[in-house]
Amino acid sequence: MSVAGTYSVTGTLGSCSSVTSVVVRAPISLTTSASPNTICMGGSVALSVTTKGSRSPYSYSWVAPAGITLSATNASAVTGIASTSLSGVKTFTVSVAGSDDMPISTSTVSITVNVPPTASISPLSATLTCANPTRNLSASGGATYRWDNNVTTEIRSVSVAGTYSVTVTGANGCTATASFSVSSIAIEPMYTLKTGLWSDVGVWSCGRLPLASDVLQIKHVVTMPAMRQGLIWRHFRRLSLVPGVDSG
Repeated sequence: MSVAGTYSVTGTLGSCSSVTSVVVRAPISLTTSASPNTICMGGSVALSVTTKGSRSPYSYSWVAPAGITLSATNASAVTGIASTSLSGVKTFTVSVAGSDDMPISTSTVSITVNVPPTASISPLSATLTCANPTRNLSASGGATYRWDNNVTTEIRSVSVAGTYSVTVTGANGCTATASFSVSSIAIEPMYTLKTGLWSDVGVWSCGRLPLASDVLQIKHVVTMPAMRQGLIWRHFRRLSLVPGVDSG
């Protein structure tokens, strides 16, 4: 008999009869699931099994592949946590027994553990100086990038010493983070070296044009287009004239 149910047979001998019944139970049927079925190294997965057939209560036994720790082994739903060095396709096994004499049923469920990207920031070192008051930091190793100030480009320009970090996301959805420290050399006020045009980098002590963040000392006659004079004087709030010198 291949269909579960109660079956009976009646035996008759002359005027006497007897009925014998037998209960046929369906074998245990298992349905397993993993959510999500793809994780990253060090990630977690929720595992569950639903049972049909036999007789409750049921007993469960989960077995995890090496490198994955289970929150429990004797429940219908458990959590698996992968180590940070585990990758590839990994298969879990669950065995379920009913409270009758039906055979134990076994099922498997597989997940994929992906490798996170390798995040890096270049250059290997960066120091802010008078000649180089800003530096570009370039992130690499992933498909998308997000800096600690939410900038999502690979390259970020910085002008203040400190530690900067970027989160790199690979094509497989896994992430990694890299940090980078930018140092600075005490920058003296930027001053003029000679008489000349404001737009001439040779006029300035740092070999570049002034930035709004610079402290300026005008020691020589500096000429600028009349249409820009008001703009520059408003823009550079830390500009000083050395006494006795005509700034032009």
